[in-house]
Amino acid sequence: MVENIVLLLAAYCIGSIPFGVVVVHFFGKGDLQKLGSGNIGATNVVRTQGKWLGGLVFFLDASKGVLLCAIAAMLGVGDCLLAWVGFCAVLGHCFSCFLRFQGGKGVATSLGIFLFLTPPIGFLSAVLWVCLFYFSRISSLSSLVSFACAPILVWFLPEYSAYAMAYSGIFLVVIIRHYGNIMRLIQGTEPTFKGNARKS
Repeated sequence: MVENIVLLLAAYCIGSIPFGVVVVHFFGKGDLQKLGSGNIGATNVVRTQGKWLGGLVFFLDASKGVLLCAIAAMLGVGDCLLAWVGFCAVLGHCFSCFLRFQGGKGVATSLGIFLFLTPPIGFLSAVLWVCLFYFSRISSLSSLVSFACAPILVWFLPEYSAYAMAYSGIFLVVIIRHYGNIMRLIQGTEPTFKGNARKS
């Protein structure tokens, strides 16, 4: 029990590493939390710094979820705990202990976890996101709709049933972090990707 708690806490702390802030600062571009929407995720980095740095941040944010789950798998933990390790990584990214419990939206980290633990579901989520974004140009809408697939599908696929509760938790965290975006979507004021970023 103690080992499991330590593992989950470690996953939260590593998930809390704000790669967006680190990368932008490393390249001398300033404080990401004071640029664009103020969000630490890849979308804001793309908007304010360009695709190259945004892609790097997306890769790093996704990789930390994959790395944590891979380490947990090598330690031989069960599928249920493995999924909760992923949940803690997303929780850390969204409510980082290094940023006074502020953070990103959890999209890249969640996608990395989905692709590692449930490749078909992760791939479907990624394809759906790309398709939705291509037509809507709204990152938040694409993320919310495509990521709703994962917690729904795992409940109906027996081989992935151990991940159901953790995946539902991940989606709940993503919804909470997208609250402002959801309100703007309802009001019809959510900007497209090419529009001006807003504080969320």
